Amino acid sequence: MDKKILNRDECRKVEINILKEIDKICKENNLNYYICYGTLLGAVRHQGFIPWDDDIDIMLFRNDYDKLIELLKKQERCKWLDVLDLECDDYYYTFAKAVDNRTVAKMEDNITEHGLWVDIFPYDNYPDEKRKRDNFIMKAYYKRSIIVSMLTDFLISGEIEHKYIKRFLNIYSKLLNKKKFVNNYNTYCQKYRHVDTKYVGSLFTPYKLKECFEKKWFKNRKKYKFEDDYFYGPSMADEYLTQLYGNYMKLPPKKQRRDHKVIAWKK
Repeated sequence: MDKKILNRDECRKVEINILKEIDKICKENNLNYYICYGTLLGAVRHQGFIPWDDDIDIMLFRNDYDKLIELLKKQERCKWLDVLDLECDDYYYTFAKAVDNRTVAKMEDNITEHGLWVDIFPYDNYPDEKRKRDNFIMKAYYKRSIIVSMLTDFLISGEIEHKYIKRFLNIYSKLLNKKKFVNNYNTYCQKYRHVDTKYVGSLFTPYKLKECFEKKWFKNRKKYKFEDDYFYGPSMADEYLTQLYGNYMKLPPKKQRRDHKVIAWKK
């Protein structure tokens, strides 16, 4: 049987459906999630997806993140909803993905296949001292680069950003126990979990030192229109988006408008 390839609008509907279910679970269990990254930018600037974007990102502080992942694993209301995290074989990201198991999807430059997803990022504490904080972030970034190289599909004909560096790191990663390396990295990310600090972020993003936010930006939440519904994000979205994107209301040049090049189909 030929695959029923889903177009971008169909993929987005699947992803929004996942987000709506996460929203319900969080409300029922008093957990605070926030739309973030390009999803928050899309909500503020476009009241929905960025026109060339094709995924959804949310974040929770580490304690709420752990609770949500366990709830997603145990929930029985939606048989179509699964969660991927480090307990899954052949999964090496230190953030989770909530996936619709009725679909299969693949990013062009990634070797893994799984259902269409919503990315769920844990936000961890960063040290308050700037020098220590910057070292903490950059050390994590270099470790992240090795993990990303493990999952890069070098057989594709399209362009791969930093292809030769990733290939070198990929060769190096073959000398490692991959799961052990990633689990150690995940432990490193939580180094300051029990320290009361002013700063947070996710160490598995490409934003390097920009990935550093004041906790007070998330003290309050507000709802943002995203496509046909409203979802929670940080009340201080301007500070958050400015930190990441600068003048975020200005559209980037066309050559910088990149998506994840996702191909998806129904099972």
